[in-house]
Amino acid sequence: MYFLLHVLLRDPLVVVVNSGDDLLTSVERVSNMAEGSIVHLFVRLQWHGSVSLDRLARLVAQAASSHPNLRFTFMTATSQDDILYRNKGLDSIWCNHNAFLDARIYTPDLNAEKLYDAVYVARLVQFKRHQLAVEIPRLAVITEDFKVEPDYASTCLAAYHDLRFVNYDPELGCRRLTPEQVRSVLTQSRCGLALSEVEGAMFASAEYLLTGLPVVTTPSKGGRHIFFHPDYVELVEATPESVASGVARLIARNIDPEMIRSRTYKLFMEHRSRLIMRLSGLAQKDLFAQAGPNLWLPQFVNKLETWVKTES
Repeated sequence: MYFLLHVLLRDPLVVVVNSGDDLLTSVERVSNMAEGSIVHLFVRLQWHGSVSLDRLARLVAQAASSHPNLRFTFMTATSQDDILYRNKGLDSIWCNHNAFLDARIYTPDLNAEKLYDAVYVARLVQFKRHQLAVEIPRLAVITEDFKVEPDYASTCLAAYHDLRFVNYDPELGCRRLTPEQVRSVLTQSRCGLALSEVEGAMFASAEYLLTGLPVVTTPSKGGRHIFFHPDYVELVEATPESVASGVARLIARNIDPEMIRSRTYKLFMEHRSRLIMRLSGLAQKDLFAQAGPNLWLPQFVNKLETWVKTES
């Protein structure tokens, strides 16, 4: 098993951790690293904020006695969740994790041949609602092997009318793609799909935008909408027919990929600035000069993700 532990500062120690099942593992590891010194955990919310609020509040309360040197800050995907967590007495910062995709990886390719009408980057699990994409012609599906639901995966893949690419096979499992390989499939696609009803901010939704893809989305909770704009995002009803129609409309509009990327990147700056401002306060020095015009510190990596293997 792996857990997220990405170091943002060494003095004081500041780390990014996940809010999910691996959080307790991260807490124990960080506490051991700190050796009694104050350490700050920036907890990246992985789901719609209200879902985990009570559980996380209990964890912070318990840690106050067992690990009094730990300080928790919750990175929320929306301003509403930021207020929600603050009203619960928790420290939070509106810092949507999609803003920390490495834009050097996800770039448009204006010369790429368009092989797919749409691409859906999504785990093969029920909440992703793959069934809403069954009517789309020339579809690509990119998934990962984390908690795949095999029966659901087989049913969905068999239902697609025109599946042209998928990196999962029921017999062989998932063929893991690098970010660069993902980007290659995205640039060969005409639009991206975001079909879940409730989840977190959905990294893939911003990967589409940085790569210059317009997006078809269903109504959702979780925070992916923060970087959406109707100029290049179609909000449709949660039916296969509506999703397919949305794809066709976006393709017909022939939207400039560089415009989509540029406007998305500008929206990222607000969130990066908030994090750097907070880190500057903890470090007691101005870190903006190190970040440069893109507000990307040297210690930032794609998604702020460093995965550590558990010892067990």
